[in-house]
Amino acid sequence: MLTKEFWGVIKSKRNLVFLFLIIIIPLLDLVQGVFSGRLGDYLCNPSAYSGRPTGNLLKHPAFASFLSATTHGHLWQMIIVWLMPIFVLNMHSDGYVLEKGRNYTNTIYIRCKKKKYMRSKLAAAFIIPTFIFSVSLLLNFIVSQIIYRGGTSFNGLEIFKDEGGYFGYVFNNPNKIYLIYILTASIVTGLCGLFCQSIAFIFKEYKKTYAISFFVWIVLVICPYSITYLYQPFIEYGTKYIIMAFVILLSIVVASVTVAFMKENKDEI
Repeated sequence: MLTKEFWGVIKSKRNLVFLFLIIIIPLLDLVQGVFSGRLGDYLCNPSAYSGRPTGNLLKHPAFASFLSATTHGHLWQMIIVWLMPIFVLNMHSDGYVLEKGRNYTNTIYIRCKKKKYMRSKLAAAFIIPTFIFSVSLLLNFIVSQIIYRGGTSFNGLEIFKDEGGYFGYVFNNPNKIYLIYILTASIVTGLCGLFCQSIAFIFKEYKKTYAISFFVWIVLVICPYSITYLYQPFIEYGTKYIIMAFVILLSIVVASVTVAFMKENKDEI
């Protein structure tokens, strides 16, 4: 069943379009960062410089990468993070609504148990976004390491290097922290996929699935313990906010999955 879910994504043009967008948007963010900063000015006017900017004249590669959200306006990160339910639903999670609408699920239930079908859908809804987003972020990070090699600037946040505790560790180990956040952000994206898939199981309609998934996600984005803290490594919020954001998200995901199974069991009776 799980293999079928993966092949279904590959065969769908719509799914592939959104997979491509997840890959390309962080690279567009990197391009904007280059040409709106000192490095871009150097590339356009090399004669105005004695050499390629480096050191504190150039962003640290991790600080210039996508999750750091240091490009002007944060447009590209906002597109992905704020609209994440739209991406994960179009990558895979709304497939159940189509199958249900065409009564394809009735045929599937003849061949396998409903719970097995739901588990495979939920597993794919977590694995696919997690894998694709992690590949996208790793590619962005590698390209940033090449473009911004030698950069050490954190736009003034270097002052935290002299502090102890969490902030001191973050700014003294930026590459290690960024890699941890790639894992964290990818898992959060997978949890978003799980949540959206659960909403699809519960409501079984495109409009309700998209509207409710997007509404809940936006609330999580703008609340005091915002899930954006799980996507941004170099922020001035401590571990309390980061942990609470994850606990709230995980609680909502667990609750939605539980309700989805309870509703499907009730429908069987």
